[in-house]
Amino acid sequence: MKKLFDDSFIEIIRKKILANEFDSKEKIVDYLRKMNESVLNDSALMQRLKEEGIIVNSDELSIVIKDLLEYYDNSKTDTTSLNLDGVSQFKVENSNKDYIKINNQDGSYTVLDDSMNDKSFVDQMKERQNESISLQTSDGIKNKEEIVKDMAQDKEEAAFTASTDINVRDLTPEERRQFQAVMHLTGASEINFVVDTKRNLYINRDTGETYYVTKNQYGQMEVKKADEQTSETITTDVDYISPEGVQSSISIDNPSDIDLESLEDSDLQYIRDNRLDSLTPEQKAALFEILERRKERMNNGGVKLESPKVHTKKILTQPYNGFSSLILFTLLVFGFSVACVIYMILSII
Repeated sequence: MKKLFDDSFIEIIRKKILANEFDSKEKIVDYLRKMNESVLNDSALMQRLKEEGIIVNSDELSIVIKDLLEYYDNSKTDTTSLNLDGVSQFKVENSNKDYIKINNQDGSYTVLDDSMNDKSFVDQMKERQNESISLQTSDGIKNKEEIVKDMAQDKEEAAFTASTDINVRDLTPEERRQFQAVMHLTGASEINFVVDTKRNLYINRDTGETYYVTKNQYGQMEVKKADEQTSETITTDVDYISPEGVQSSISIDNPSDIDLESLEDSDLQYIRDNRLDSLTPEQKAALFEILERRKERMNNGGVKLESPKVHTKKILTQPYNGFSSLILFTLLVFGFSVACVIYMILSII
């Protein structure tokens, strides 16, 4: 069965995306929907398509939209249609539990159990956005809030209560020990905690820091602060599409993992232009220093330091000295002759 939106059509739209003809994902959706409607409303065209064996249906349009929106995400590093500020991901040690935490605009927190999913919250939220036409608005915060509501439909949500409202007698012995360990932290009485004792989660509502309790090697309760990863620090490979349309992947989300010297000039320029805020001050200085050094090298005629491998190759391929080779050959023949004479004498004896 032939498709109305075939690969050639998709490639045309991709080129339009790279040419910045759509300044938002919402406009891509609007463009495709209008095109689809114009086909459906043209009876003569519909008859012609039917004769050609081309079927027009909404499922095909949804698949094409999702594909192109993902392409848009990969080609645009600053997508304002999804604001991920205030969203983080963390693990609770020794519990095999992963969570996504959202700092809501009213100061409350939504925490979703994400233990059943291997993808980062960034990938999950982008996928959900691209699967829904209603989430392509230019309001990135609103889109985020709607996605969180959608995620809450299939992920368990933590139930938080103010620490001052917790009745210790209602807790299990384990929950009671965990709760008391947190409440005995230095200055805990001054902290505005919201807690889910069943999930062993404690959030400082004023700072947003998340804590949990684990047992150390001696069996004692130990309070730990969760290592929360944001969209800027989460360790994943970032896919992006260059202005030339080439899709690549580079691990740059976690600044501590970047070996700047080993990266190509194009990757360094990509980080400088699009991910500079994810670097530490030291890494920013190193990045600019490397780019400036490589620029000066190119301005000086592209002269590069000669590698040991090239140097060795030159030595091995240098023209030989004829005189020294003749002497070496003579010595070898003389040595062989002496060896033969000695062997003959020994044989006679």
